[in-house]
Amino acid sequence: MMTHKLETALLVFAVSLLLSYQFGWLKKEYDLLDPANVHSYQIKLGDGVEGDLVHADNEITFTCHRIKSNVNIVCGAFIDITGSPDKGVDFSTYDHLEIEGSTDYPSDDNRVRISLKNYHPNYSYRDEDMTHKVNAFLSQKLEGHGQLIPLDLLRVQQWWLNMFRIPLEDSLPDISDVVNIDIRVLQKGPVGEYKTTVTKLKIHGNYLDLTELFIIVLVCSLVVASLLFREAAMNKTMASTDILTGLMNRHGMQDWLSRFQPSKNKPIHSYLFFIDVDDFKTVNDTHGHQTGDELLVTISKQVLACLHQFNIPSQSWRFIRLSGDEFLIIFTKINNTQAHLIADKIIATTCQTFHFEGTEIANQISLGVASGRIESTDIKGLLEKADSAMYAAKKNGKCQYKFFDAPQSPSSITTKQNTNGLYDALTIREGSIRFSPIFDAQSSAIKDVEIALQSLHSTQESFEASGHSVSVAKCLLSQTCMFLNKHRSMITQYNTAQQRDIRFHIKTSKSCFSENDFFTYLIAKLKEYDIPTRWIGLDIAEASLHDICTEKRDRLNKLAQSGIELCLDHFGSENTLLFKLADYPINKVKIYKPNEREPYISEEKQHKITDVLFCVALHYQLEVIAAGVDNHHAHQFFAGKAYQSIRGTLLSPCLTEDELVNKFKTGQVTEL
Repeated sequence: MMTHKLETALLVFAVSLLLSYQFGWLKKEYDLLDPANVHSYQIKLGDGVEGDLVHADNEITFTCHRIKSNVNIVCGAFIDITGSPDKGVDFSTYDHLEIEGSTDYPSDDNRVRISLKNYHPNYSYRDEDMTHKVNAFLSQKLEGHGQLIPLDLLRVQQWWLNMFRIPLEDSLPDISDVVNIDIRVLQKGPVGEYKTTVTKLKIHGNYLDLTELFIIVLVCSLVVASLLFREAAMNKTMASTDILTGLMNRHGMQDWLSRFQPSKNKPIHSYLFFIDVDDFKTVNDTHGHQTGDELLVTISKQVLACLHQFNIPSQSWRFIRLSGDEFLIIFTKINNTQAHLIADKIIATTCQTFHFEGTEIANQISLGVASGRIESTDIKGLLEKADSAMYAAKKNGKCQYKFFDAPQSPSSITTKQNTNGLYDALTIREGSIRFSPIFDAQSSAIKDVEIALQSLHSTQESFEASGHSVSVAKCLLSQTCMFLNKHRSMITQYNTAQQRDIRFHIKTSKSCFSENDFFTYLIAKLKEYDIPTRWIGLDIAEASLHDICTEKRDRLNKLAQSGIELCLDHFGSENTLLFKLADYPINKVKIYKPNEREPYISEEKQHKITDVLFCVALHYQLEVIAAGVDNHHAHQFFAGKAYQSIRGTLLSPCLTEDELVNKFKTGQVTEL
């Protein structure tokens, strides 16, 4: 926003000029009786005239003695202004001559002629006074009172024009280079003494005339109006433009749509592209918000360049940053084939690795497309369809685009609502995680803690289905690190008393093992909070191991070598390839009562299946956690089986931070 300092200054300047002119503060004067302004004062006499001139006390008196009658008397004061015949004073910006004086003549006619003689090389010779242009007028009678004579009454003397044959272009009055001034007695009269005293002789003017003043005020007004108009335009542009990317924002989109004046009688058939940058929060958390901003700017430039390649009329589409990492593109003049081509190109252009000052980010986006009629500037309905299609693309594996499919929309929208509820819980942090203690089967003391997600509107599984499971895992990891850092001293004391390190287990998903970024984030967070790796465990979904490649296996091995414990969740429920267990650095497995997942299996078969799982775990020297012990029946089911740890709400409900801390401090144990 502008501060209006310049506009205010210009207005004050213009008003000051007007007031200064009104009150006479712009007036200037040239005193011709001040010896500081004049080179010399001389008497000028013609034939048959004698006389002298006296200059004293800032007044001049010249006395002429006529010795012949019936002839024009030539007698006057000659005021040499500069002493140079070709360098005078510019009086063109002056407007009045003020003269005051008195006469003592032997006749009644006592007027004098005042001439301002101007030098110009077009018509003047340097050493010939007669060649200077004679700009003259006659004064009224000098009777002791002052006179103000407008300088525009000056007229060039005809005798001078005739004598020197002055051309038309040089015949007008000119006082831009006045070298001397004559005050001359001009009348016939009897023989005698003609005495003239001039007590005031000033030329008055203004530093600015009315025309100049008007022009300056007008220019100031135009500049102020221009600046205000420009600022209004800038404010409108800023209100309609995203500051970071320079793209149109939501407000600008509404304004642009309003130009089409869409209505039910005049709908606009449009295609709406909804772009979401996958795992953008991870980029911010891992690499910092500046890198995140650079990524958004780069993506916007890439998409713009892509759109320009299709030569679509610029007035028929707009690229908008909706909020955060969400973008919209509205097209009003493309067909279905073009929409597919554009979507393909955007995915190919933006789903690539970007480099930012040594930071490498493998970018992914999900794109949803919807088409329909826009009947007002409110595009909520079409936006929801494109948003739903985007979530379907995200769920399908990212770096894809989906067109809105009406039959699939309810589930997509439900998934999004669940995701939003869970995301809100994670964002506000308060009450978003709970702690599930894992108890030692022998001592009943807390052996490990499982970090669980607590939300009123959704479950962690719904987040995994939405494609945000990596973000959930990272958020849980971040909050776990903050908890451990906050209670570091207490946990250290507890570990010393137990003579072992308690581990805090964080749930992960299949998606976490498809992205190297999660492991980078994990190590970075532990380093940031200085959390020992021996305090951390990862619960791995069994399905995550089905398609593990060499690269993913290497990541798991590095985690295990660093001291992080790996626990296989729901062991035996996802058809684990048992002969591959030797390749995985798994430390523990969680075994659930089978009927928790397959209620049609008989009790006898449940025991047989579980016994096999315990046998496999024993063979691979894996510690077993009896999980899901939420009632007495489940507890009785595991009786006599060789588990080392046990977890379930029968032993302890999910605890808040304060409740868990209290258990650690008091050393409470649970009766098994």
